[in-house]
Amino acid sequence: MANLFEVRGLKKYFPVGTNLQFVNLKMFHFQMKQRVFTKEEEWVRAVDGVSFKVDDREVFGLVGESGCGKTTIGRLIVKLMEPTEGDIYLDGKNIVKLSKNELKDFRKNVGMIFQDPYDSLNPRFTILESVKEPLDIHRIGEREDRIKKVVSILKEVGLNPEKSFLKRYPHELSGGQRQRVAIARTLIVNPKMVIADEPCSMLDVSIRAETMKMMIKLKEEFGLSILYITHDISEARNVTDSMAVMYLGKIVESGRTDDIIENPSHPYSKALISVVPDIDPDIKRGKIELLGGVPSSSNIPKGCRFNPRCPYAMDICREKEPDYIRVEKDHIASCHLL
Repeated sequence: MANLFEVRGLKKYFPVGTNLQFVNLKMFHFQMKQRVFTKEEEWVRAVDGVSFKVDDREVFGLVGESGCGKTTIGRLIVKLMEPTEGDIYLDGKNIVKLSKNELKDFRKNVGMIFQDPYDSLNPRFTILESVKEPLDIHRIGEREDRIKKVVSILKEVGLNPEKSFLKRYPHELSGGQRQRVAIARTLIVNPKMVIADEPCSMLDVSIRAETMKMMIKLKEEFGLSILYITHDISEARNVTDSMAVMYLGKIVESGRTDDIIENPSHPYSKALISVVPDIDPDIKRGKIELLGGVPSSSNIPKGCRFNPRCPYAMDICREKEPDYIRVEKDHIASCHLL
């Protein structure tokens, strides 16, 4: 399969104010030392050198705990914020610096499904107005054609009878129905790629399973590539073809989803998988207890950033950041144990 989408060396740093520090300053007139304040800026390294590829019609997952940088990557891709460094390619074209006209075409080709469907829908718009709005913005079809397309896409995402939803408002729908409307709104302009940011995390378990099945079905019907962002590695296993495990702004392991589930190589991946009781009942794994909590992104540990929590950490882990090691074809991990 051809690469539809690629991220290279992506970074996003956020300033978080200043530190006041004392320094010694020699006063030449008085030949004495005086303490004065200087300002040193701190940065949150939310995304810190991430690279990955998404093939045509592939579902690629970004998995990790809250705060690891997954959502920031999604927002960088759809250009809701600009990267500090790095390149983002769609169909071989670098989208980091697009003109105003190019940006409009780009937004038609890359859509985003947000975690909270209620926040992503205008409460004053009817479902018809919300789903039709992208067609209005991109001037696709005449008014009657747009309404027909809205009815058709509502049926595709499982809102039946579809016409009964047209005049309703978001607050009149359940959480699952609102998420289906949000998905319909994204798909109505036939994008090449969709960023799905925790699309099931706010749904009940039964509705979550239906939504995941629907995402897979729509991927096949619309020929989509999907970047699927989730903190739930069992959810990623059910939906994705390939995935990358993220920790503190970096990818620590990536490869085909089945390869990572069956043969996790990084201690963090092993820990995530070990706490899911039914992820693979044929493989018996003991639960791996991690030490402490996630460090601050503004104070990244020296060496391997996972070393303060890793039960297998060695001296080298505290001094040197590990390189990526090829575990199998298309399966890499960043760990000194390898």
